[in-house]
Amino acid sequence: MRKILIIIPTLIFLLIMGCSVYTKPKECPQSCDDKIQCTIDSCGKWTNFECRHELEDCNDYNPCTIDSCSIDKGNCIHKINENITPCCGNGICESTEDYSNCQKDCQLRKGDCIKTDGIRFKYIHSLCKDYQILECKKSALCFLFLAEDYNDAKLCDYIKYPDTDWFWYCKARLDYGKSACSYIDDAGILEDCLKYAK
Repeated sequence: MRKILIIIPTLIFLLIMGCSVYTKPKECPQSCDDKIQCTIDSCGKWTNFECRHELEDCNDYNPCTIDSCSIDKGNCIHKINENITPCCGNGICESTEDYSNCQKDCQLRKGDCIKTDGIRFKYIHSLCKDYQILECKKSALCFLFLAEDYNDAKLCDYIKYPDTDWFWYCKARLDYGKSACSYIDDAGILEDCLKYAK
C-alpha cells in the first residue's frame, strides 16, 4: 500500500510535467526592412526580437545644406540652405568665391590663372599655361619660374636676347645641366647656375 501511495503522486507529477505547454523560443521576423533608406533596421535579443527602425544620420558634412530624412521618399534629403551665403559647396560660384577658395563651385578662369603670389603664378594647370605665357610677356624671370613650375625646358625658349644669361640658366636648371652654365657671363647668375643646375 505504501508503494502505491508513493507511486501515485509520482505519476501525477510526471503527468502534469508532461502535459505542460511547449513554447517556441522568440525569433526575429525573416526581414525587418522597412524600405526606407535612411533608417537602420535591426532585430535581436536587444530589441526583444521585435523590429526596430532608427533614423540614420543623414549628415553629408556640407555646411551649405539642411539634412533630413524623407520617410515618404525613403531617402536622405540635402536641401541648400539659402540663409548661408557665400557657401562653398552649394553649386554656385558666388561673387566672393573663385577657384582659389572654392574649387567645388568655381571653374578655373583666366583671371585665376594670372594671379601671382608676387613672384610666381598661383596655379600651375594645363588650362592656364597659354594665359601665363602671354602674361610673362618678355620677362626672363617670369619665364624661368614658369619653366620650373611646369618642369618644361621649352618655356626657356621664350627668354630672348638681351637676357641670354637667363636663357642658359633656365636651360641649365631644367635640361642641359651644369654644362650650360659655361655660356653665362654675369658672375652672380653664373654662381647661382653652378649651385642649382642639375
